[in-house]
Amino acid sequence: MHKLLLSLITPITAMRYAVLSHNIMDGLHIDRLLPRYARQARRLERFGGLGLFCVQENARFGALDAADRIAHALARAGGGQRWTVARCAEDPRLATVVDARRWRVRRGAGVALPVLDALSPLERTYIRGGAPEQKYAQTTSLAPRDGGPPLAVVNVHLDAAGDNAHRARQAAVAAAAVGGGRVLAAGDTNCFAASRAARAAALDDVLAPLRALGAEDAHAAAPADTHWFARTTEAGVGHRLARALGALGDDAPRRYDVIAATARPVAAGYLRTPESDHDAVWAAFNA
Repeated sequence: MHKLLLSLITPITAMRYAVLSHNIMDGLHIDRLLPRYARQARRLERFGGLGLFCVQENARFGALDAADRIAHALARAGGGQRWTVARCAEDPRLATVVDARRWRVRRGAGVALPVLDALSPLERTYIRGGAPEQKYAQTTSLAPRDGGPPLAVVNVHLDAAGDNAHRARQAAVAAAAVGGGRVLAAGDTNCFAASRAARAAALDDVLAPLRALGAEDAHAAAPADTHWFARTTEAGVGHRLARALGALGDDAPRRYDVIAATARPVAAGYLRTPESDHDAVWAAFNA
């Protein structure tokens, strides 16, 4: 009987894990972010340990990119825990750092998202290259090493240009790419609206395609702002104007960054990271 109980309990225990997601602002201050990630990983040990880290605005620094450096920092923090980086060939600015002891990467893909026909004059001041961007969702299928059902991870950085209806269409394409089963989506929605009430409604619309898969917003019970224009360091005219307004107190901070999953979170929260214009978000699951 004792062995039978252990056999029933062990798979559940093995699948306690936490997720971090962060837009790292092109990794401009990655050296200062790494100790924050390591400390957060140690704090998350009480939830079974950090198992996934979804990175947006990944950037390369010589032989290594920021995702490599995150994996190395987490390995040191975890006493030799093995991490692997799942990459998006179509968009290297997306990467998912995976606990290799917990999961095996089965396959991955970059899913092309809808593109705007044109940018407005204002959008041309802050979009790279001044032209519509081809955005991707990174999908990664993970097989639990304990033999459980696979987990589909969707890492997104939705368009900063266009309206929230455009971003909802992008989210719908990303959701359709995984179809169903166990799903975890994370990333930067860029869901902007002028008022706080409008922002909440707009984010709800953008996340609707994920809810249709059964993936619920992990931070819905305690929403908080995650993006501040005053903290951006990008050089575009639009960014400089937003930074100046933010410094004057007219920042209108907003909640861009989300984790949504078919598993129900046991805890969720935020990691303050002044080294980026985004704070990181985290959630813990028993799945």
